[in-house]
Amino acid sequence: MHDRFSTLGQRLAHSHIALNILDRTLEENGAGNAPPTVQRILIMTSLTIRDLRAQIVEKLAQEGAKRSDYALILEGQPDGEPLSLDTPINTLRPGTTLIVERVDHQEAVEDTDIILLFDDDSMIMVDKLPCVIGRSKQDEGIEVNLQDFPESLTVSRRHAELAKKGGKVTIRALGDKPVYVNEQPGGMLPLILTDNDTVRLGKVSMRVRLRPKEAD
Repeated sequence: MHDRFSTLGQRLAHSHIALNILDRTLEENGAGNAPPTVQRILIMTSLTIRDLRAQIVEKLAQEGAKRSDYALILEGQPDGEPLSLDTPINTLRPGTTLIVERVDHQEAVEDTDIILLFDDDSMIMVDKLPCVIGRSKQDEGIEVNLQDFPESLTVSRRHAELAKKGGKVTIRALGDKPVYVNEQPGGMLPLILTDNDTVRLGKVSMRVRLRPKEAD
């Protein structure tokens, strides 16, 4: 006896293919102790892996999430290489399982010490960029988590990103809420930071110290 999904798959077999999606990002975010469940989807055979990834990232519903943060990998691939985004869906076999994994684009900062100083005399050192600053109870893809800071409810889940471009440390907003640098609002375009700049996200303020690393 067929379930509704199988029945629908048969009706749309001329234009769609049934695939299984395993979301590994749930494991990374510590979402429960149960094994991750496989979701079954029907997707048009005329699309590509790029289109499928876009749909999946939208369903992940992570504020400020970028499609480039995720990759799709064929289950059982020994090298774990992501599928090319231009791969046509019609080259996959029905019932294929695709694993969703987060892509680590971070690189160690080798020439600069980046220190975030907060009003309560606490500090956080950042040693890899890009780095997401935000608020989450589960640390979901957030390197600097402001969850336990006073006024943290004024900070978005994925509020801002520290990065390095052209040898300069930058910050940009990841969503609708602005980033303030020395009380000047900035949006999704990167703003260059200099030593002792004050950054404010919502009502949480921090002073950014940028110091050249000492030679060993």
